[in-house]
Amino acid sequence: MKPFMDQLNWVLEESASRVWGIPLIVLLVGTGLVLSVVLKLIQIRKYPLSVGIISGKYDDPEEKGEISHFRALTSALSATIGLGNIAGVAVAISLGGPGALLWMWLTATIGMATKYSTCLLSLKYRTIHEDGTVGGGPMFTIVNGLGAKWKPLAVAFAIFTMAASFGMANMFQANQMANVLHDAFCVPPWITGIAVVIFVSLVIIGGIKRIGAVTSKLVPFMCVVYVVAALTVLVIKASAIPEAIALIFTTAFTGIKPAAGGFAGIVFMTVLQQGMRRGTFSNESGLGSAPIAHAAAKTQEPVREGLVAMMGPFIDTILICSMTALVIITTGTWKMGDAPRVQGTEMTKIEADAHPAPTGPTVHEGRKQVGKEVAWSGEVIDVRIFPFKHQIVVKTGDGMHQTFFAESAPEQNWAGKVSPGDRVLIKGKIDGKVDGAVITSFAFGWVLGKAGIYLVVLAVCLFALSTAISWSYYGDRCADFLWGATGVKVYRLLFVIVLFIGSVYKLDAVVNFSDACNGLMAVPNLIVTLALLPVVVRETKDYFRRYPHT
Repeated sequence: MKPFMDQLNWVLEESASRVWGIPLIVLLVGTGLVLSVVLKLIQIRKYPLSVGIISGKYDDPEEKGEISHFRALTSALSATIGLGNIAGVAVAISLGGPGALLWMWLTATIGMATKYSTCLLSLKYRTIHEDGTVGGGPMFTIVNGLGAKWKPLAVAFAIFTMAASFGMANMFQANQMANVLHDAFCVPPWITGIAVVIFVSLVIIGGIKRIGAVTSKLVPFMCVVYVVAALTVLVIKASAIPEAIALIFTTAFTGIKPAAGGFAGIVFMTVLQQGMRRGTFSNESGLGSAPIAHAAAKTQEPVREGLVAMMGPFIDTILICSMTALVIITTGTWKMGDAPRVQGTEMTKIEADAHPAPTGPTVHEGRKQVGKEVAWSGEVIDVRIFPFKHQIVVKTGDGMHQTFFAESAPEQNWAGKVSPGDRVLIKGKIDGKVDGAVITSFAFGWVLGKAGIYLVVLAVCLFALSTAISWSYYGDRCADFLWGATGVKVYRLLFVIVLFIGSVYKLDAVVNFSDACNGLMAVPNLIVTLALLPVVVRETKDYFRRYPHT
């Protein structure tokens, strides 16, 4: 059975990678560029107005809808600000180099125009049911804006969104939260699962009104906690910031190691793809998820809600992701991306006249290499002990200054046994490669110690909870579109059941399948946005004709 599951997971992983290939990135970025040009850079011109609307200056409680502008934004942000801001940024920089951040900024900037347009259309073509609840999002925009003959496209979007909500937005979030709590505080995953199910159930049963009420408090709190922690690190590492910024711009086109000839093009495409893919993952511009939340806003002005929505990519990527990236770059932990993760490690000190095993090999993650025995030696440059399972990072001077990440046996404690200048021999089995969340955790821990790591643990938990809450609403609106109120009840029950499963067991095949669906969501959403572009332009002109001083 296991070989079959391994093969299935490989197929789904490859499918997800192909879905998120260059064609989809070109479609996402190209649509954003077209909208930015046609709307005359509305994301920059009307930025101050967006801030004013979010502050409640234009709120009218008598207007139709379920939640305020601010709560609509926080509901959408609670889905977009998630583990992508912690792990995704680290993955982009470790694979593409610091220059990937420049392309994340570009994706966010043009994505603001996409978010404005899709959310404008979502509110304009929403359906308000007899009980006052709102049905909105690309599926309603397609049917109400383009006509019934386009319904198959709307159904496809709804199915893709529901599938995505069960994987990356549900199982993956619960699994990551259970993992960090177990690593940091030895909390059994099943206890985390029960707690998550109870909390999320109490929130989502109340629909978007309760979701908005919770996220309006949760999102600002988690953003403040994370930003304060990041700013603290950056103040301490202030002297390294100019070099970090220079590195972002100098490696945006060449990568870390400039290549010549045809290889230069390959390196550039790697940096570009990582930056744009992770940026889109993070702020979800063009995917079509956020318009579902913004459709519930209490306003009759589609343009006004579009202006609120376009702040999402700015807060998510240009603010939160940039904070994470600068922390990772200034601390140098982004270089850990190629470091092997070793399980059951033994480390022994080597005397000066000893003849240890040759240095190496440098092992990168691969399906056939996981579980491989490795013996590796070198000179210790620095040693740090962290609280997660006695993990340790050893920087060794073997001519490469490679970072070696390992997990020791529970009874082993390396603190005080080795120091810079010592030579060591490390033995163990490859357990994969250092992942994004660990890179970010070590970046904070390197400067703030255990407090920094615990802050990342708190952020992971808050971000994961908020993402699951908001994506449950996206999924239940799709269930409502497909099957009505009965479908919503069944969907919510399945959602919390899958949350528990994700806490205790990560199903990679399901996550990869939903990852592919996440990308496929964008296709129907972008098609309807481009098809209704004249409506976006007309609504925009009409609004500013009626409100010339805004």
